[in-house]
Amino acid sequence: MILGNPYKFAIIIQTIKQWNENESTDNPFCNGVLLFCIDGNIYTEKIITATLKTEVNVLLENLHTISVNKEIYPMKKEKAFKKMYHIIFSEENANNSYRFDISPYCFLDSQYYIFAVSDGNNIRILASKLKYIKKYSTHKLKNINISEAIISMKELNDIIYKLENFDYLYDIT
Repeated sequence: MILGNPYKFAIIIQTIKQWNENESTDNPFCNGVLLFCIDGNIYTEKIITATLKTEVNVLLENLHTISVNKEIYPMKKEKAFKKMYHIIFSEENANNSYRFDISPYCFLDSQYYIFAVSDGNNIRILASKLKYIKKYSTHKLKNINISEAIISMKELNDIIYKLENFDYLYDIT
């Protein structure tokens, strides 16, 4: 099922029957596929098994609480992405703030990061695959490819509504 416009921002979600031993509504995992389309680009590039019930609950919480920041919102995408990254993964503050991070957990092991910020009317979504530099315990942020989409609050609310009403058993292949 595609929620949203894949050429702007969309979530692709599908339970995969063969990946689930228990096909009842009490299945705590509901394994399937979860992908994001941002500006026509698909994240992640490879299929990753997602435990949809966990991922969807966290994703919904993140989508409901996207921060308004009128300083970051108009920045060039590279600067905005780096600013949000540094707020999320601050070395100086042990109380990191994840308010801009909407990355599903299943994306993080493959180093895909999706950030969102609002100006109060629209949502700006920025995404990139990063390279982790183990020696420095950080990601490389120079010369990265960033996908960007801007959607209205109405478009976001439509995606949230459909995600909240996703039927894990009905939408199964």
